[in-house]
Amino acid sequence: MSLAGGIRVLGAKEFSAYATALPEFVVEEMKPAIKRAQLMVQAAVRRHASGVSVGGGSDIAPSRGKLAQSWQVGAIEVHGLTDVRGPVGSNLAYAAIHEFGGTIRPRSARALTIPISPLAARKRARDFQGAFIVKTLGGQAFLAIKKGEEGGSGKRAERIELLYLLKKQVTLRARHYVSNALKDVDPQLAPIMGIAIGAAIA
Repeated sequence: MSLAGGIRVLGAKEFSAYATALPEFVVEEMKPAIKRAQLMVQAAVRRHASGVSVGGGSDIAPSRGKLAQSWQVGAIEVHGLTDVRGPVGSNLAYAAIHEFGGTIRPRSARALTIPISPLAARKRARDFQGAFIVKTLGGQAFLAIKKGEEGGSGKRAERIELLYLLKKQVTLRARHYVSNALKDVDPQLAPIMGIAIGAAIA
């Protein structure tokens, strides 16, 4: 599973404390507990990413389903006896900027295209042949197309449909949806790992 390009959560601080210098058989016995902890972290991050979390207070507007569903549980990684990881991550490029905030600028185009019409949803600006730029007196720029409509006399009239708002850059403030999610589950992770270690040693 590729988790590159976004955020990768390796767990709360208790993970590394419990995983330090453990015998190999204990590490193996801990894997189910680590998987359980991963699923808890995944569920918490998804709640906050979708804007429906209550406890930690998500600062993300509801309906960000793609961001929430992008958070997946990765394979448990064991590096010797001092580094056991249970990754939970997103491969979306914008997962990190929603957490930390930052400025988005176009890489190759002249402007960012922000969809404002249902016609533009899940499409690229280049998909619209004959699109043109419309500017307001206030300086805002839009990408638009002309659409034909039947008039009252049976003649086709044209109207302008605004598709995208054009921006040189967009600055997003930090949402902290990941750190808020970890605050929610952090108190539950230590008991899970402690019980797993005790059972393995017993």
